[in-house]
Amino acid sequence: MALWEEGAGKAHSLFITSLNQLQPDTALYDFRQAIHAVLERVLSDVAYSRSLRILMHCIEFSDQQTPLNSFLMDRQADYMQVLTAAFGALREMAKVRSALSDDALASGLLSYLFGMIHHHLEPCGVIDLQRDGHALLDIYLDGVLVLS
Repeated sequence: MALWEEGAGKAHSLFITSLNQLQPDTALYDFRQAIHAVLERVLSDVAYSRSLRILMHCIEFSDQQTPLNSFLMDRQADYMQVLTAAFGALREMAKVRSALSDDALASGLLSYLFGMIHHHLEPCGVIDLQRDGHALLDIYLDGVLVLS
């Protein structure tokens, strides 16, 4: 938990805050920027990347929940909650073109984003986030959001 707080806690808080403060005039741009900022942080913040690598690749989840497992599940729930709410706000502004539910869009985006990060941080590194990350992320975002 201390590893999370030291390496990822600030980024987590910034992400939550940025999506909770979407303003109607710039909501679509700010949403996209917040999502892309996650990739930028992975690429530029060594402590954040190191923390994510350990948390994504070295923590075992089992049927018996440990305090660490519960803590990490709560952080994932934070992401789901704020993304679902952000998709809902964007939908009310007619900025979402997908008919999928806000929960499904949030879950899909988290899976896609965390999957890219996971593969980038693996020792064999099958995804080059520096070269392809933003374009890959835009494939998802362009599919569900109104193009500006």
